[in-house]
Amino acid sequence: MQVLTHDRIQLNLGSIDQVLVCGDRDRLKQVIVNLVGNAINYTPKGGEIVVGLGKVTDRAQLTVTDNGPGITPEDLPHVFERFYRGEKSRTRQKDGKGFGLGLSIAYWIVRNHGGRIEVNSTLGQGTTFCVWLPLAKGDCKETVS
Repeated sequence: MQVLTHDRIQLNLGSIDQVLVCGDRDRLKQVIVNLVGNAINYTPKGGEIVVGLGKVTDRAQLTVTDNGPGITPEDLPHVFERFYRGEKSRTRQKDGKGFGLGLSIAYWIVRNHGGRIEVNSTLGQGTTFCVWLPLAKGDCKETVS
């Protein structure tokens, strides 16, 4: 399902399953915003971003996939470091964003919710970020579904 066309970039929902995790709703939303925002920033006009959500054993799995330029093998191990910017993106965007904090913030939030985040990328083909969070077991003080 296509949910957004922005600057000729399509944002599509892939497979979406209902999942329930315990956590800080605002922080978990921030993870999604950071990952989708990052994909928008690096997807060329005419490109596509696909967001998926599902269950994998006892975990919720969120995926954000783009068909942008990809991340170099040299940059890949560093993408979650604070202030790290790949060689092609060392300057800030015109709107003042882009200091290299979004992915490190997403990493910190996911880790503090008992989850993990990984990135896979192929130059010239695109990048996929995968987030795994523990599924809720019983009642939560605050839930995100």
